[in-house]
Amino acid sequence: MKSKRVGLAALLKSRRNILIILLALVLAVPACTAPSWVAEAENIAKVALPIVEGITSIVGAGPVVTQVVKDINLLITLFEQYQATPATTTLQQIQAGLTTVNADMQQILPAAHIQDAATQNKVTAIVQLVLSEFSNIASLVPEAAGSGQKAVGSKQAPELPFTAKEFKAQYNKIVRTKTGDPVCDRAFEGKELK
Repeated sequence: MKSKRVGLAALLKSRRNILIILLALVLAVPACTAPSWVAEAENIAKVALPIVEGITSIVGAGPVVTQVVKDINLLITLFEQYQATPATTTLQQIQAGLTTVNADMQQILPAAHIQDAATQNKVTAIVQLVLSEFSNIASLVPEAAGSGQKAVGSKQAPELPFTAKEFKAQYNKIVRTKTGDPVCDRAFEGKELK
């Protein structure tokens, strides 16, 4: 009878250990996956690409816009990389990439040399929209330096004000808004994103 108790105790202890290991694995998996904001940030960057490229067709600023396009393409690659394999070094690269995009975006208006006020206002609104969205993405990137990362996805974590779909809708609203300047309005015809 005693051997049955020992055998039963050992079996229960073994099952308990298996459950503990399984629970530890289940709890560890979320720590190894990218937060949900990363996928949305990638989608936003993919929407920003044609927006930025469209600025060139309207006002020029070719070399600056080309650089911003390269910056955004790099960010898309980094978001994809982070989703596949979350790593602190990738977060650091994302942080640096967002800083670079924002700095380069701010060079578009001076490089464009826009003369008329209506076009200046519309392009400024578009640039500000893109800058705002990338700044908001930057606020979501966990602190990647030092001993740990701040919690993202928790109740206190910030959220993007626009999803990629809403971001596109905001851009289209700016493009469709009539300025009263027929030259400007014609320049933006057909520039909506589908």
